[in-house]
Amino acid sequence: MQALRAATQWAARCLGLEHEVGTVEKGRRADLVVVGGNPLDDVTMRPVSTLLSASTATSYPSSPRGP
Repeated sequence: MQALRAATQWAARCLGLEHEVGTVEKGRRADLVVVGGNPLDDVTMRPVSTLLSASTATSYPSSPRGP
């Protein structure tokens, strides 16, 4: 969990943007990446299934996890 917070919430705080980005809340800007599995169990990069950015959703075909 600390790795995810360091890359999002804590990074926004360091940049002075904590009221605008860093957490998923109503009224905040966010890009979201949807991956297979639970990143709290395994933080290694998993295949991305969907990318949500600036109100655009892009889906990617399923692919086996790489080495």
